[in-house]
Amino acid sequence: MIQNNTSQKNANGWLGKLSLSFANRFVNGELQRTELVDRQQQGPLTIQRPFYPEGKPCHIYLLHPPGGIVGGDKLELDIFLDHDSHLLMTMPGASKFYRSHGNIAQLKQKFTLAPNSIMEWLPQENIFFNGTNANLTTEFNLTLNSRLLGWETLCFGRPVMHEKFGQGNIKSRLTINLPDELGLEEHLKIIDGNCAPIGNYTYSATLFAYPINLTILQQVQKKLENSRVPIGATALGQLLTVRLLANDNQICQQYLHQLWALLRPLIINLPACPPRIWAT
Repeated sequence: MIQNNTSQKNANGWLGKLSLSFANRFVNGELQRTELVDRQQQGPLTIQRPFYPEGKPCHIYLLHPPGGIVGGDKLELDIFLDHDSHLLMTMPGASKFYRSHGNIAQLKQKFTLAPNSIMEWLPQENIFFNGTNANLTTEFNLTLNSRLLGWETLCFGRPVMHEKFGQGNIKSRLTINLPDELGLEEHLKIIDGNCAPIGNYTYSATLFAYPINLTILQQVQKKLENSRVPIGATALGQLLTVRLLANDNQICQQYLHQLWALLRPLIINLPACPPRIWAT
């Protein structure tokens, strides 16, 4: 069911929510592909039509038409994957958080994976302009035999414009809840423009993958030998986390894309199929 509600904007900013559910389509008992089966939309968040460049997996591009997020905006993304479904979600451009005069911009992203489902979360970076006040929350809830491969990238300031992040407050939380084992609960706070918690680098990225084994961890660590930037891979049980710091977005994206291409066949049993939007 597709339902679009009228956009709502209060005196302080946009109020927006996008809820999407995905499930498999069967024809004569044979699995065909993962399809969008329910969509509830309020406000500016939206998506392009699904793409199927590799058969079953559904590729979706997330859009934010106003072009940026300002103080007072409250946006929520809620994704549900039914059993055995496979979703790859990315964006055509970065999420921009503009300078605030006091109000807080809030972006909440929640992903729920049913048994045997696969989620690939491959967004562009979140760019925090100087003076931004923002709270960013991303939560993944996995169940039996579900698989996850993705990343989150935070950019502080606008390096292309030679603008540093010297003012503002950013709170970021990444949560990955796993079945039958400890997951990840990671918090980052940048207060009063002080980027010392990330070594005063411009970009901070975290790549995550589940499930992995020791062999996969060793392959990733070998891939990162002689890296040009601070980067390291660790495992929390079967959860892989790779953390990266950089001052150049191209270097940051290069590492993320290469690691995704390495991990996808190992975790999802499919070769890398880069979204077409990455080539534009």
